[in-house]
Amino acid sequence: MNLSNGAALPAELAVAGGLVVEVARRGRPPNNAGNNDMGRIKSLDEIKAMVRERTGKRNVFRRARIEDVDPVLERLTSKGPDLWAAEWSRAAEPYEEAGNA
Repeated sequence: MNLSNGAALPAELAVAGGLVVEVARRGRPPNNAGNNDMGRIKSLDEIKAMVRERTGKRNVFRRARIEDVDPVLERLTSKGPDLWAAEWSRAAEPYEEAGNA
């Protein structure tokens, strides 16, 4: 996953963002995400709760920091993939800048 300027996201956010964009696009995690009620389209609040619960603990969110994730989730107002990509890219900008320094 790349930022709008073409720069690559840090690995942790790219992977987390990839799953989040997939959840937003399909309304559910991929089949291997361990979801017990597969096939049911989740609400935005349910998806946000799933991301919060996994942050710092499991799957692609293991290395994500809650102080990076919470502001993103607060700004998400729909499950639209463009919005999700833009907000996760915004969260990645400080890491990109630090990597380029």
